Amino acid sequence: MKITKWGNSLGIRLPLAVVKALGVKEGDQVDIRLSGERAFVVLREERPTEPPTITRFQVPTRGSR
Repeated sequence: MKITKWGNSLGIRLPLAVVKALGVKEGDQVDIRLSGERAFVVLREERPTEPPTITRFQVPTRGSR
């Protein structure tokens, strides 16, 4: 994933595989938290009929893909 500038903000486009793994759709609210030095956790806010979804991602080190 590549970080891009959108207006005064920075954004990340999510590949379809990540969208499916998180179970997110346009308009969903998510909370991203650091989880270690090069990892982060994404928490999708609960929809009225579903439990929250938590997914952990590891950020690759430079030079590895």
